Amino acid sequence: MLILALGVFYIPSVISIFVNAEKIKLNNFIEKLILYVIFPLTMVAILIIYIYLAKILILMDIPKNTIGRILIAIYCVALPVWAMVLSIKKENFIKVAQKIPYMYLPLMLLEIYSILIRIINNGFTPARYACILFIIFQLISFYIIIVKKEKYLRQLILIGLILFLTFAISPINYRFVSNMSQKNILDEYVENGIKFDECSKENQKRYKGAYQYLQYEYDSEKYINKKLTDEDKEKLREYTYYKQMENIHERIDIKELDVSGYKKVYFFDFYESFEYSNKEFNTEKLKIETSIGEKEINFKKYIDTIINQKELVGDIEEFFKDNNEIYINSNQKICLQYLGLSYDKETREIDYISIDGYILEK
Repeated sequence: MLILALGVFYIPSVISIFVNAEKIKLNNFIEKLILYVIFPLTMVAILIIYIYLAKILILMDIPKNTIGRILIAIYCVALPVWAMVLSIKKENFIKVAQKIPYMYLPLMLLEIYSILIRIINNGFTPARYACILFIIFQLISFYIIIVKKEKYLRQLILIGLILFLTFAISPINYRFVSNMSQKNILDEYVENGIKFDECSKENQKRYKGAYQYLQYEYDSEKYINKKLTDEDKEKLREYTYYKQMENIHERIDIKELDVSGYKKVYFFDFYESFEYSNKEFNTEKLKIETSIGEKEINFKKYIDTIINQKELVGDIEEFFKDNNEIYINSNQKICLQYLGLSYDKETREIDYISIDGYILEK
């Protein structure tokens, strides 16, 4: 149904907005699909993003990789849906649809932050440069829609073409911008006499990333600093920062729970991915949500024991069944029914953890 709506109405309605066409005559089914399915789902998606944004601001945990792509995807859906509803010209729906640009505009700040932080840390790549140009297109589209009251909407086609040509064939095309950006990162280390071995792990990734990017360009000799010795190049080629990950997934089907000596039982679950987070991971202070609120639990000793056992025997299914209880203090204990864990075998750095079970309280 969605493909049908896209093919029969989605693209034509967007074109009609740009060329100021008359109302498109629609099959009654397609019209209802747009007004009562696609449009409400778009509004729900924007609402979910706002809830996610509230969580980010409360926890001050801003993901650096994924949020920008999510917001761009929302824009690519929301703006055409706005155009679709306006083309149908149902007054009640138009009043709601006209709020979409205002609802999305504050999210632009998060979108801009997410891409800028990547560029500041690791320089331009073709994908990041494309994101910047797309953000420019978004800002212009909102200016035309909100400030100019949709007066110059058809000019968005020309603006999009200009930005595409800027990306592809202009003097500041994606290759030139990306290569110069990565060259500047490489020069930052080479010109200051900073040896690869002297860098922190994060700087080694950055150093390696810049060199590796330039290495595969056909005119790489133009950008790779001549002061970089063959020895340094060899180290950069040999170094890999890809993690050797170990995964643990164990589950117990708890059909009956022995609550002898305890008065209260609370279900809880917890999931956190630290790969795309700037939050410092601390297993001594995991904040888990229970059915009665948030609790801070020390899981460090237990997780260290699980990892040690995994490295010692490999299969820990039986060990987990026999050791799924964690005593928090004299009044509380946890009965785990699921444990999911992903960690770096070399550093034991945890990328994600997922647990659920019950807290028993005296």
